[in-house]
Amino acid sequence: MVSLLIPILKITLVIFIIFILADGCMQNKSQVGAIDHNSQKQRTENKLKIAFIHLNVRHKNLEVNRQNIIELNRKAANQGADLILNPELAVSGYSFSSRDDIAKYVISKDDWLLTSLAEIAKEHGAYIIIGMAERDNATWIYYNSAIVIDPAARRICTYRKINAESRWSCPGRADQKGFFDTPWGRVGLLICSDTYYGLLPRSMALKGVDLLLVPANWPPGDLDPGALWRSRAMENGFFLAACNRTGQDLIMDCRKSASYLFDPAGDLLFEGKNEDSRLFMAEIPLNKDGKIAGIKRQTILAKRNPLFYRSIYLDRRLVSDLTNYYKLPQPGTLKLELVVPEDGIFDSASIETNMIEYRNKCPLFYLLPEIRAGDFNLNKVKRLAEKYQAGFAVAVKHDKSVIDYLLITHAETLKYTIGDSGQDIEAPFPVIKFGTAKIAILLFDYFKHPELALALAKTGCDLVLLPMQQLDPQKRLLARIKTTENIAVAVCANNGAALYMPPEGHLLWEKKLFKGAGIFSCEVDTVKTRKKRFQDRVDFELILGAGGP
Repeated sequence: MVSLLIPILKITLVIFIIFILADGCMQNKSQVGAIDHNSQKQRTENKLKIAFIHLNVRHKNLEVNRQNIIELNRKAANQGADLILNPELAVSGYSFSSRDDIAKYVISKDDWLLTSLAEIAKEHGAYIIIGMAERDNATWIYYNSAIVIDPAARRICTYRKINAESRWSCPGRADQKGFFDTPWGRVGLLICSDTYYGLLPRSMALKGVDLLLVPANWPPGDLDPGALWRSRAMENGFFLAACNRTGQDLIMDCRKSASYLFDPAGDLLFEGKNEDSRLFMAEIPLNKDGKIAGIKRQTILAKRNPLFYRSIYLDRRLVSDLTNYYKLPQPGTLKLELVVPEDGIFDSASIETNMIEYRNKCPLFYLLPEIRAGDFNLNKVKRLAEKYQAGFAVAVKHDKSVIDYLLITHAETLKYTIGDSGQDIEAPFPVIKFGTAKIAILLFDYFKHPELALALAKTGCDLVLLPMQQLDPQKRLLARIKTTENIAVAVCANNGAALYMPPEGHLLWEKKLFKGAGIFSCEVDTVKTRKKRFQDRVDFELILGAGGP
């Protein structure tokens, strides 16, 4: 029996060992299969999943905010989010009167909240972006910051808001990095009002950003941040995701604030709002290589011409009176007539009738659309300008797509020509002083770049005139958004016209829209256009350099 038992035991042991090894191999195969399956799933879905933590931030309640942040970020990670975006100052709330007031609510980078978020990021392979009032332990300087935690639980990027809260927060450096690389592309960060002026988003485009993330604390009101964020996506050809907060802050009601996702064409991919905390999920398309698809950034940046806007670096903080500084006309009312002709044909008789009605009331200027050379009589316009001491702006299109941009007054005629290849034949574009205003005429494709609006504003320009063939909602928005650079903008096409005045504070920009044919009367008050504020914490070397990625 013993002699028989030993071989049986040996055989049983061998079988057991084989079973264990086979089970281990099966487990390894199962694990490999799971990885392959997930990779294949990601390639098949071809989507980058973004979570918006639309948080009801409790003012000065660190513990409740921490708990809610952790709960919602874990929920987002469990739902497969690749990027989890939290709002601005999500831990503390927004409204503080001084350093002393916020001192108990700033946190350092060793705070347990960041440790907890790092565990979530590592467990689920997600990137987490959290907005907070940050204390630098070396200097005890306070910043309004956004911190990025990667799937390896590392803090790979800290962006410090540049348009900072002056009562307690130090502005971030203009040349801070502000971006991080992911498997899907480069991701950049700006915080809330850093997107108000055009150059900080443009800086991110020059750094090669494919997706701009905006933690925000922007209450609803007259100025809709959605329109502003849409325009910044279009101007720069990248995706833009803005995560707003909700709830009632100390002095702001954000219960109807919205979070957004826009694609590089400015199309709305997601909008979400809720009066209490809410997790929203949205997706960005990826190409066959798993990279963010549809980026237009390189095409847009290739059309920049820094020679047009070298003056953006000029420091105007100590210049309180641009009128005397630049010897500009005394400010006042300019009568601006927007002429939308029937069938694109110049009608001098109707314009002269209009001139007789408004003559001698105030300086009178006419903006016409793009008109075919055969339908336009330059000599008649010059005679009208001289007879009635008026001004004209028009784009005259010749054969082979050669277009003359003309400013005509009783005293002079200035011309700027665009060739059929898109190259400038004559330069620079015309700028004149007329009546109560300094006025420029531009090709719309030049003016799409935010640098040019700022360059004109910093050199005292009051009004930009944009004659064009056709006007559509995107062109209207891109023209209108340039008024944030403290300049009035008028557009005139063969299907409509518009005038936009600069916004005051966070109020909505003043606008007048016209459809159909006719002569539409507006007034430009250059007292308003002489009151200029600029975003001067900008990396001008980057903006005016050769290019970036």
